[in-house]
Amino acid sequence: MITTKRLLLRQWQPSDFPLFAELCADPDVMQFFPSTLSEVESMAFAQRVHGLIAERGWGLWAVEVPGVSDFIGFVGLHVPKDYLPFSPCVEIGWRLTKTDWGKGYASEAARAALDYAFTELQLDEVLSFTSVTNLPSQA
Repeated sequence: MITTKRLLLRQWQPSDFPLFAELCADPDVMQFFPSTLSEVESMAFAQRVHGLIAERGWGLWAVEVPGVSDFIGFVGLHVPKDYLPFSPCVEIGWRLTKTDWGKGYASEAARAALDYAFTELQLDEVLSFTSVTNLPSQA
């Protein structure tokens, strides 16, 4: 677990999976992805990231706002499986519920994930990438 002033980055719990499916079915949240995800696709994704955290101790952590919301999405570190011009690498990524946009949660959690990457994992670099049109994530 990683804690910040307002957030808890933690291992996924079964109760997160249906909330994640709702998040991934939201066209606004998935605007810069090829499509929304079905419930089956979302559940498979959540199970994969849960398994990766269990295996190596880090990954795309579930994000909680203690006392406010048990699950608002994920933020964390990931090793992309697709070949990319900069592979192999560790990327930082996030996906939050639309109602939690604009509150600084993504930036706060990302800073904590980067701190973990550089201090605990002792990585030399962490990459981030998004579509050219996804200006909010570029910030």
